[in-house]
Amino acid sequence: MVWSKEPRSTADFRMMVPLGNEVLGLQLGYCPLYLCMFAFGIIAHGSAWIESLDARRANTWFTLALAAIVLLPVIVLSGGALEGNGDAIRGGFFWQAFAYAAWEPFVCVGVSMKLMCFFRERLGRTSALAGRLSKSSYAVYIIHPFFVVTATFLAKDLPWPPLAAVLLVCPLVLFATFACANLLRQAPILNKVL
Repeated sequence: MVWSKEPRSTADFRMMVPLGNEVLGLQLGYCPLYLCMFAFGIIAHGSAWIESLDARRANTWFTLALAAIVLLPVIVLSGGALEGNGDAIRGGFFWQAFAYAAWEPFVCVGVSMKLMCFFRERLGRTSALAGRLSKSSYAVYIIHPFFVVTATFLAKDLPWPPLAAVLLVCPLVLFATFACANLLRQAPILNKVL
């Protein structure tokens, strides 16, 4: 197979940009998957695909995703993880890197389909509070890193066990992020995009 200089898929991109390459704390190797899932969500919402998603099809994809999850240790171990060499799965021209890069979107789609059906069928009713939180969810998605990083930095020196710090910080971060997102959505220009 001849590799072009421009990536055509997530797997191609991972071959050229291994995991561990960061820009502003973001793993570049995951960016194609995140961008594709974001674009897919927009398209799925616009075409009412989520509402028409068949539970049988979602269960099939979820079963395949679970099988892929079970196979992940085989990929990791075949890359030399037991010998202290896990680099083959991170990226480069190794079959393990290709398999892992193909594994991620497969599992992501299978689990996402199952979760969409589950929430649609079991938790499809919303209260007034849930509706308000839902309207702020996109803004929360955009601004949450600021709150998470700030809280993590402030909590790093707490003299508590890590689990206790997480149990304290998580509810505070959630409340602060949703409160700020709700305020941002009230702004005249931002209410159209958030």
